[in-house]
Amino acid sequence: MFGLFVSQCQICGSGFKKQRYRWTIRGKKAWVCPRCNTQLERRTSSAAFGTEVDYPEVRNPGGCGCRSSLGCLGIGFLLLVVIALLAPKTTVPDQKGLSDSPQLPQSTLSTAPSVKVPLFQKPSRAVAAPISLGLQDTSPEKPAWRNGEGEWYGLSKIITHKGAFSKVGDVDNDITCMHTSSDSHQVMQVRWTANVFNLDGASSTLPKFKELCLSYCRQLGSDLPESLFENVDPQKGQFLETSHAVFEIKRLDYKLGYGWIFTIKSK
Repeated sequence: MFGLFVSQCQICGSGFKKQRYRWTIRGKKAWVCPRCNTQLERRTSSAAFGTEVDYPEVRNPGGCGCRSSLGCLGIGFLLLVVIALLAPKTTVPDQKGLSDSPQLPQSTLSTAPSVKVPLFQKPSRAVAAPISLGLQDTSPEKPAWRNGEGEWYGLSKIITHKGAFSKVGDVDNDITCMHTSSDSHQVMQVRWTANVFNLDGASSTLPKFKELCLSYCRQLGSDLPESLFENVDPQKGQFLETSHAVFEIKRLDYKLGYGWIFTIKSK
């Protein structure tokens, strides 16, 4: 219901064209455009590594400036519902056979959209895929597909280079895989991240990152061309859209080292 009233990005106010993304910012749910989504991902990544970030304010749906959290369109819709409920009911005479019409079970009438990537339709299998490739769940004492303040996720990790902690930068390198969704019944996005904090371990981390991402894509039933991981522009990254999902790879710059992030968003 929330998404029906939103036609503009609730951060910058731009009208939606083709894609939009759902976020929870300071406890408020918001729909944002691709540009603001990228900026929020960068801030979230920075926050994960201890950098203090300031998240933007969330506009009301539609950007109309209305004080109501629903916006003008939402209020208008609710007024229509109230009028319909208060209107006098018209009695229709019974017709033979109508009472005997078969009724569909309620469970078959769900209107929730289903993701197009087959593996994402089964979250337990999706979060198990990186485990089968050698990663380990970061919280093995919890369910692999778990609820974190209204957002469902699964997070696994593998250390690709052990640091000796003998000097600044002599730390571990790792690869993480995070599945996320606002719906417990399906995965909406997966994010593979290679963290190269120790430059001495880059030669072991980056090839492993490419190997894991391609192996994971094969489990999705999507054989991704290896060229997507070659000669990636550090500024623009690389992007591929199919009928089932959107694939994107780009570089992340940290205060200590750098990283690569590979994102799959199901349609």
